[in-house]
Amino acid sequence: MGYTHYYYVSKKFDAKAFANVAADFKKMITPLKHLGVVLADGSGQNYPTISPTKIIFNGLAKCGHTQRELGITWPSESASGVLKNGTDTVLANITKSQWFAGAKLESRVCGGDCSHETFSLEQKMETVMTRYDGSTYELEPQKEDRLYTNSDGTRDKTDEDKIGKYFQCTKTAYKPYDLAVTICLVIAKHHLKDAITIHSDGTMENWHEAMQLCHHFLGYGKGFSLDDEESVPLDQSDAHYMISAYNKNTKSIADLRESQDALERQNREKITEIRERYHKTISDLENQMHIETGKIQDDTDETDKKTDSEIGELQKIIQKTERITYYLKRKGKTPNTKCFESIKNHGHLEFLEKYSDGIMSLQLYVAENRRPTNKYSIVIVGNCIIGGNNYSESVLKLPYHYTGWRNRFDCSGNNIQIVPRHFKSIEDTKKYCAKNGICQILKEFFAEYEKAKSEYDEANSKYCLADFEEIIRTQVSKHWESISQSRQAEMVQNLGLSSSDVSEMSCDDVAKIAMLI
Repeated sequence: MGYTHYYYVSKKFDAKAFANVAADFKKMITPLKHLGVVLADGSGQNYPTISPTKIIFNGLAKCGHTQRELGITWPSESASGVLKNGTDTVLANITKSQWFAGAKLESRVCGGDCSHETFSLEQKMETVMTRYDGSTYELEPQKEDRLYTNSDGTRDKTDEDKIGKYFQCTKTAYKPYDLAVTICLVIAKHHLKDAITIHSDGTMENWHEAMQLCHHFLGYGKGFSLDDEESVPLDQSDAHYMISAYNKNTKSIADLRESQDALERQNREKITEIRERYHKTISDLENQMHIETGKIQDDTDETDKKTDSEIGELQKIIQKTERITYYLKRKGKTPNTKCFESIKNHGHLEFLEKYSDGIMSLQLYVAENRRPTNKYSIVIVGNCIIGGNNYSESVLKLPYHYTGWRNRFDCSGNNIQIVPRHFKSIEDTKKYCAKNGICQILKEFFAEYEKAKSEYDEANSKYCLADFEEIIRTQVSKHWESISQSRQAEMVQNLGLSSSDVSEMSCDDVAKIAMLI
């Protein structure tokens, strides 16, 4: 019993990734000392071990802090910081309440001994252990079914992210070196990713100091969260969190739909049973059937409504991620600025104004149409790289009108064509255009365009395609499997790809294919 952090580890971590963990943790030793956290070896003496293959440390046993009896300690909900516990420190500064086993701490503190259980994390875990009598035994990783049997003889299922990993834990009793333990685990999660699974007796509030310190000194940490459904990181815009949430939400949606289908099958079976019973009984049971089936239908409708609502919430992160990848795929493109009169056409066509900002290019013309009256039209044509006119390009809906005389313009590559007004004379048309330029005529569209442009600029500055490689590679794999081998070979040659196997392609090659999807 006591305040503990739990971590499930792979038998062997990637050597480079683990070396990065050790290097970053070593950078935190000096900031920890300034905060009053002094580390020692596993027995609480000498110096900690921080190498490219192992990290082993404890608090300092002979720390010089005042001896106090605190019992089995636990942090309060508002606990934070590190308290030195000197002779002038009163007990009220250490704890303001008790739980049944000891003090509830307001800050990390010891009762005269800063050491507790040893924290250990190794690049290659030793799984063969020796007993006191000299015999050996092999540690076993977490299996699909948990070790302990329930009272009814069944066994609970192990969480998927723990299967195949080895259980480890460190009981810190919320002593000062607890801050070092949480910092080391935040760093480990950043570099080792899914190769380590982290849980804790504490909440995310008890981890915020470690996350903030890592963010300040190492440039990451706000995106960290414990590996349980309730934990949410400080910064939910972190790309690693978005990808993790995207995959988790996708799985949750599939599970919800599967549960909904199962419920519907169950309800159909119930209704069938009720109907069979109805045909075998007297007329009184007919009324009962309607009552029961009505209840079942109400339950089904309520479940459908709840499921649709949950799916809608889970889809938000997916939609946001897809919007960002949509923008990033268009990074570096420029709008088509060509639009000119065809030599095959006759009639008045006069260029008046041009708008261009690197993302959208528009040109305004006075054009003679084929109407019996109001023969002169304002025509605005152009191209925008972050929009379209069909459902697959719904980030920004572009204005487009069909005209029978649209062949007067070179429309190859242009996705904007709008005829907002018609006039009786050229003079009336020009007067209107002199008073109202492109931006005023398309005022409502420009309001939506500015929003999309702002989001486009933010995505280009904050992310890159490599941040979403996992998602893009999955999308490309599905598309790649649907085309013929001959077409694949042609694309490999034309795009200069390194391989025809998506799993072996580089991130840049995957991005090239994604641009065509």
